[in-house]
Amino acid sequence: MALSKATRRLLIILAVLLGLLVVIGVGGRALGLFKQEAGIEVEVAKAERRTITQVVTASGRVQPEVEVTISPDVSGEIVELPVREGDRVEKGQLLARIRPDFYEAQVQQAEAGVAQARATPASACCTCAS
Repeated sequence: MALSKATRRLLIILAVLLGLLVVIGVGGRALGLFKQEAGIEVEVAKAERRTITQVVTASGRVQPEVEVTISPDVSGEIVELPVREGDRVEKGQLLARIRPDFYEAQVQQAEAGVAQARATPASACCTCAS
């Protein structure tokens, strides 16, 4: 069976195109035009039961479940602090002692003011009676 001229020409064109594709593919791969992604390396091991120890380092902030703010009725210099941070304390326990000098003077001044106020109406009353 003889091939016609048109069929022969078609086969030659197809062979040339196939040859060009092979040359382009081989040349492009040699020049690095068609890059493949590098594979990810994985570690493979046989499954078995064993203990795994892993250290985790993290930063953060520790917060208490209940936070109690303690503030005195007066301010001043702390001269004694019998408890440390984290100690358990009980109701009524001394937590801090404040230098009393300033407040003792204020108490004496207030007592003097009260005594003067008590004396003032008595002397006013005596001047009214004369």
